[in-house]
Amino acid sequence: MLSLLLLAALPADLEHFEKNVRPVLIDKCIACHGPSKQRGGLRMDSRAALLKGGDSGPALVPGDPAKSLMLKAIRWEGDLKMPQKEVDRLTPTQIAAVEAWVKSGAAWPDEKTPRPAPSAVAEARKSHWSYQPIGKPTPPAASASHPVDAFLVAKLRDQKLAPAPEADRRTLLRRLSFDLIGLPPTPEEIAAFEADTRPDAYERQVERLLASPAHGERWARHWLDVARYADTKGYVFQEERRYPYSYTYRDYVIRSFNEDRPYDRFVIEQLAADRLELGDDKRPLAAMGFLTLGRRFLNNTHDIIDDRIDVVTRGLLGLTVSCARCHDHKYDAIPARDYYSLYGVFASSLEPGDLPLIGDPATGADSAKFQAELAKRETALKAYNDSQRAVLVERYRARAGDYLVAASTPMGGGRPADFNPAMLQRWRTWLQNVRKAKTHPDLLAALAGPEPAKAVQKLVKPGSFQAKGEPLDLPENLEPLFDRAQRNRYRQLRTQVDQWKATAPGAPARAMVLVDAPTPNNPYVFLRGNPGNRGVSVPRQFLEVLSENRKPFTQGSGRLELARAIASPENPLTARVIANRLWMHHFGQGIVRTPGDFGIRGEPPTHPELLDWLARQLIDSGWSLKHLHRLIVTSAAYRQRSDVT
Repeated sequence: MLSLLLLAALPADLEHFEKNVRPVLIDKCIACHGPSKQRGGLRMDSRAALLKGGDSGPALVPGDPAKSLMLKAIRWEGDLKMPQKEVDRLTPTQIAAVEAWVKSGAAWPDEKTPRPAPSAVAEARKSHWSYQPIGKPTPPAASASHPVDAFLVAKLRDQKLAPAPEADRRTLLRRLSFDLIGLPPTPEEIAAFEADTRPDAYERQVERLLASPAHGERWARHWLDVARYADTKGYVFQEERRYPYSYTYRDYVIRSFNEDRPYDRFVIEQLAADRLELGDDKRPLAAMGFLTLGRRFLNNTHDIIDDRIDVVTRGLLGLTVSCARCHDHKYDAIPARDYYSLYGVFASSLEPGDLPLIGDPATGADSAKFQAELAKRETALKAYNDSQRAVLVERYRARAGDYLVAASTPMGGGRPADFNPAMLQRWRTWLQNVRKAKTHPDLLAALAGPEPAKAVQKLVKPGSFQAKGEPLDLPENLEPLFDRAQRNRYRQLRTQVDQWKATAPGAPARAMVLVDAPTPNNPYVFLRGNPGNRGVSVPRQFLEVLSENRKPFTQGSGRLELARAIASPENPLTARVIANRLWMHHFGQGIVRTPGDFGIRGEPPTHPELLDWLARQLIDSGWSLKHLHRLIVTSAAYRQRSDVT
C-alpha cells in the first residue's frame, strides 16, 4: 500500500496540497520549522524533511493519519502542540485539509520543477507551449483523406503502427448516439442505418443527431461539470439551501448547445450578460449562473470570490490561478497580484436582491397563488426590517461616544466585543470625512480631551448623526447592523421567502445575475491570503502572462473587459481548452491529459499540431462547437474499431 502511495501523485491531490495545505504550512509552521530555524530538529518545508522528522521521530507517515505526529501536534493531542499559542491554532477546516492530504498519500510536487521568479512572466510567455499564439498548421501529407487522420497517421507511422479498421455499422451508430445525444439508438434506427447504402449515410446520422434536442442536453451535462453546477448552496446554516432559479442556467446551456451559439459569445454572456445589449430577449441573462451557482462557504465573501476566480480561470483558460491566493504561484507565471486583480473584478460585482425576469410572467391560478403568497411573505420581511430601524438608531446613538473613540484609533483598537463591525466602519468613514473637511470642531475637541467617550456622548442630542450621509442615516437593508436575535428573526423571515420561490408552482423564471457595484473595488494583495493584512494596491486587469501591453479595466467592475479578453481569438488558451474538452469526451482522454491545467505542472499535448488545428478550425468557423463535433466524429480515428492490434 505504501509503495502505491509513493507513486506519482494525481493532479487533484497536488492541487489540494497547493491550495489547502501548503498555505497552512507557510503561515503556521515554516517560521519555526523551516530553513532558518528547526525547533525540535524538525523541518517542514519539504516532504523528505517531514518523512525524516525531528527529535520525536518521523512527522509524516503517508496514508496513515494515526501514525503521523504532525497531525497529533496540530490537533493538540498529548504534549505535542503546534502552533504553541492558542491564538495561532489551526481551524477545524485547516486540520481536516491536512488530514485528507496525509490520508491520500501526502502528495508533494516535484521540487526539481523550476519555479518562476517574479520577473519570469515575460519569459514564460515566450517558452511555455500553451502561451504561444495558436498556429495555422497544415495537415501533414499522408494517405488519410481526413485532416484529423493526417495528423494521427503521421505519428502512427513514426512508431510503425497503423490505424484499426472501421467498426461495423451497429457499433458506429451506438458510439455516435451515446456521444452526441447520450442515448442508445433504437433497433429501428440501427436497422435503417445498416440498410442505407448511400455514400453519405454516416454523415446523415451525424447531422440527425446534432439536430436532436437531446444533443444540447448531453453536452450541457459535460459543461455543467465544468461550471460546478448545483441547485443547492452547500452548508449555509440558517438560510434556504436551494437555488430557486438554478434551472434557468441549465436551460440556457442546453439551448446554447442546441442553437450552436458561438462559443466566444457563450463565454462572454456567462461572465457579463448584464453588460450586453440584449434587446427584447432577456433569457441570456441566465448565463450568469456560471458565476453565481457555486458553493456559498457560509457566505464568506473571500471564499465565494475565490471559487468564481477558479471556475473562470480553470474552466475557460485551463490555469490554476486560485493557487496564487496566498502567494505567487509556485510553478506558473501567475503572481499573487494577478489573482487580486481578478479578485477586484468580482469584489466589484454584486448579486441584486431583485433578480430580473427573463420571460413573460406566468398566468393562471398557480401564478396568482404564487404572487399572493410571495407578496405576503415579502411584506412580513420588509415590515420587520422597517420596524427595527428606530430601534437601531437609538441603540447606536446611545453608544455614539464609544463608537467614535474606537473609530478614531487604528482598526478600532480596544473596541468592546459587542460592537457591530458594519456600524463601526460607518463611524470610521464618517469621522475621516469630518477630519478632512474640518467640520464638527466641538466633537473633534471632545475626542482629543480626557474621557473622550463621555465627552462626546454629552454632545449627542435627539436626531444627532441622522442627516444624509451620517452614520445613523441607515441603509435600506439593515441586516448587517442587527444583533444576533434580530438577525436570526430576519433570516427566518427571509428563508420563508426563499423557500416559497424555490418550491412553489407558478414562480416566474428569473436570472441569477451579477451587477456592477456603484463604486468599483480597488483591490489590494492580501498577504498570505489574509484580508486583514493588506499589501500593495493593484488595478483590476487581465493576467499578465496572457497580455501584451495590458491596461487596467475601466468599465465598471471590468467583467465585460475580462470576458472579452478571455473570448478573444488572440487569447492562446480559450480555443485550445474547449477543443481539448470536446476531444476528451469523444475519445476518453484529451490531447492534453490535464484538461483543467495547461500550465507548467500540466501534461503537454500528445499532438500539439492537431490541437492547434482544431482550435484554429473553431475560431475560423465562427466559434461553432457543432463544426468541431463534425470534424472529430467523421474522422477515421473516431470510426475505427477498438481492437487491440
